[in-house]
This record gives sequence, C-alpha cells and structure tokens, in this order.
Amino acid sequence: MKEIITPYQALQRPDGDYYVALYWRHFPISEKCRNVKNQGFSGKLCSLRYTSMRCKKNAVSEEEFIYSHFLSLLDAAQDVTNSEYTRLHTEKVDGMNIIFAVAEFENKMAAEFELNEELPDTMQDICFVKGNYSDGHVTNQPVVGYFNEEGLICADENGMSTLIAENGAYPAAEGPFGWMKLRFDIKLERGLIAPGKQNIEKLAALIKRSLGQ
Repeated sequence: MKEIITPYQALQRPDGDYYVALYWRHFPISEKCRNVKNQGFSGKLCSLRYTSMRCKKNAVSEEEFIYSHFLSLLDAAQDVTNSEYTRLHTEKVDGMNIIFAVAEFENKMAAEFELNEELPDTMQDICFVKGNYSDGHVTNQPVVGYFNEEGLICADENGMSTLIAENGAYPAAEGPFGWMKLRFDIKLERGLIAPGKQNIEKLAALIKRSLGQ
C-alpha cells in the first residue's frame, strides 16, 4: 500500500505516489457540518469555527504546524463550504505554535481558525468545530463544561486518558485527533481516499501569502 505522509512532507515531493493525511476533513463533527449544509436541514451555512489545541509534548515543528496542521484545517473548512478561498488573514505568534486566522470564501461564507500547541503538558487535546446556520447550529463544544464527545475514561495510578468510542464496530480512539485518524484509516481501507497531493499546493500558497512569506 502507498505510504501515508503529512501535507508538509507531500509539499516537498514532486511525485504523487502516496496518501496525504488530511485528517481534519474526516473529523465527524466537520463531516456533520458538511452533511447538514448539503441537506439544507438548518438553513444556509453562514460561518464556521475550528479550534485545535494540544499540549507542548505533542507539538510538531513550526513547518509541520503551519503546512500540515493549519493547512489541514483550511482543507476541512473548504470541504464543508465547497467554495474557493478569496481572503485569508493569519496572525502567528513568533517562535510559538499559535495561530489565529479568519477566512472568506467565494460563496460569502466565513471561517475562523484557532490553533495552539503550547498548552501545559497536564492538559488533554481539544478539538472543537462550530457550524453557524441561518436556522440552526452544529457543534461539539459544550454549552457548559469542557468535553462533549461520547467518551470513555481509562485511568490507573499512572494517569488518565479519554477514549472516544463511536460505536461497537470501531475500536476506541485516543482523543479527538485519534478519532480523526481512525476515520481516515477506515476510509482508506475502503478505497475512499484518493492518492496524491489533493489541493494542498493551492492551500500552501494561500498560507504563504497570508503570512507574507
């Protein structure tokens, strides 16, 4: 089987003999926002907000943070809106894996992105998606509280982990990022993931312009 590589790794290669790990588009909450929009269940999609937060021990290099993690969020939002980007404004903290960005699409929808890989190591990963519609709202962010997944807690004297069990047919996933990877792997096994660069070169160029690189 072809290897699975990050978007940043794919950008360094001239070939397309691999699968790109664009995990965020397979996050079930993002998929739900797309499906609700397509069904017209909650009216017109007006805006999206993606939040991705990890502790320092899970942080990646600055290049991977920008051109894999951030790029994957941009890809997910475009998958939901099914529209081209017209504007992206990005603010990044120098020397730290922290980004806040605002984007607009050709179909007049807007999206916000918040990424932070500088949380204390005692904290767990946080992934939230919000879809704001003219007649409704879709999100996994709780009104009160911290987590809002159908999860399992496994704990012993060495620590505690939160596992997400979607249903009995799939194995439990380690947190929200593990949930995305599990969904990606299942679709890959079913032949539903296309090989090659996808749209990452266009998104990378969009990021570079917004960062003035």
